[in-house]
Amino acid sequence: MLAGALVLLGAWCAWMLLARVGVYASSREARLEAARSSHVLQTEVGGVVKENRLALGARVAAGDPLVVLDAALSQADLARERARLQGFERQIAALRSGRGSERTGQLSSAAEVQAAITQARTRLAEAESAARFAEDEASRMATLGRSGTVATLEVERSAAEARQRRLAAVARRDELVLLEREGATDRSDRQSGIERIEREIAELEGDAAASRAAIARLDREIALRTIRAPIGGRVGEVTELRPGSVVTAAARLGSIVPDGELRMVAQFAPQTAFGRLAPGQPAQLRLAGFPWTQFGGVPARVLTVGSEVRDGLVRVELAIEPSSSRRIPLQHGLPGSVEVEVERVTPAALLARTVGLWLGDSSDAAVVAEGATR
Repeated sequence: MLAGALVLLGAWCAWMLLARVGVYASSREARLEAARSSHVLQTEVGGVVKENRLALGARVAAGDPLVVLDAALSQADLARERARLQGFERQIAALRSGRGSERTGQLSSAAEVQAAITQARTRLAEAESAARFAEDEASRMATLGRSGTVATLEVERSAAEARQRRLAAVARRDELVLLEREGATDRSDRQSGIERIEREIAELEGDAAASRAAIARLDREIALRTIRAPIGGRVGEVTELRPGSVVTAAARLGSIVPDGELRMVAQFAPQTAFGRLAPGQPAQLRLAGFPWTQFGGVPARVLTVGSEVRDGLVRVELAIEPSSSRRIPLQHGLPGSVEVEVERVTPAALLARTVGLWLGDSSDAAVVAEGATR
């Protein structure tokens, strides 16, 4: 018996000093989540529910309309604004056509006036030439009359002819001046008419631009009253909405869980996480509702460890290892717990560490209390 006891004691001491056991850190809480963040459905505007297509667990594609709010008033305002815009555009088109006609008439009138002025200048030149010739002739006749070579009647007839020619030249000059003034007045009137039309076009274009901005705003308001799926996936949460219900702006209507791989998000105590958890460490997931003695655990590996404490806990994300023998149907939102192997030590070192923590600060003993060995 003594020999047997010594053998057992020796085996136990050898195990205490030579064996390696895993030290595990356990999470306070954990939950399966989609690797891509779920999207919350919210309304940017308030209104009355007209149609609700949200169904819990239903599969939706990105852009599918899920909730439609009543937009009758906005649609009426939109129709009225579009009618106003069409009126502005018709008026602008008519004014532009009138401006084109004015410019064509201005060019045609300018050409006609220029032709008339050219003819008047020609007639003036002819009249001036005839007047000078008649005046020269009258001067010669007057010289001959004084010498008695020609009769006095001929001298007077020549002088009268010269005066008549000069009066004709003056009339031609007055005609030219009148044509130039009329041409300048016509150009000024037509230019004023064109500028007036352009001012009216500018005012109408400003009104049309304001109307387009109002249409764009109303289009956006109407579009905001149709809440669409931001991503493809399944509806993971819904709020009870019936036609006629009133929702406020920023109201939460539900959430969309995206398709794709899952990950485990666990919350650890700071004294358990900091300095002990690191990316790459192996872990086991134990899911609520699936006893580990019957279904076993789900192998995982630490992906990231948070560096900040929020609500007294540290966020740790874990990737689920692929397994062909898994019997647990993994689903977004499934709760459970996580055990992460943080190190492997001898039983003697673990016993000494535990005794030291119990003899020291009792609050540090929680680290070992949460760390299980196998």
